[in-house]
Amino acid sequence: MRKRFQTSPIGGGRNLRSRFRVGVTASGPTRRAARVDLPASGEVNRNAWLALATVSLLLLIAPALADEADGIDCNNAMTQQDMNICADKDYRAADAVLNATYRKAMAGLDDRSKDLLRAAQRNWIKFRDTECTYESAQNEGGSIYPLVYAGCLTTLTNERTRQLKAGQQ
Repeated sequence: MRKRFQTSPIGGGRNLRSRFRVGVTASGPTRRAARVDLPASGEVNRNAWLALATVSLLLLIAPALADEADGIDCNNAMTQQDMNICADKDYRAADAVLNATYRKAMAGLDDRSKDLLRAAQRNWIKFRDTECTYESAQNEGGSIYPLVYAGCLTTLTNERTRQLKAGQQ
């Protein structure tokens, strides 16, 4: 069956023009985009300012969200959410120590040894992530999952830090 097309405006945004072609086939009406014109420049400027304001606001509150654990007594965490936040904080601290130890280990090596350590570290990270996914799989979907996963990451990261420190001596 031959399609018959007519142009119909849709949308309703001020100064925003878009058109679709509407056709009729044996299976019913169909739509396909014919063209979309950009909004008038005044509306683009308003949208750009709105986007800039939103990003600026997010950048201002991001440090407060990142330091969520600062207001929690991690030695006395009582709720699951607090325990999850504290476990993540512990992992981030362990990861920072590992990164510093790794940089120190890399500094004293020749090029070949650096390449070997870099490859070993990348493979260890894959192992760590896979091992912790396996270890916490039975808790997946539960509120304790982040605690178990972060605890595993912390344990393995601390072990790796000890390995790298032992290799520097």
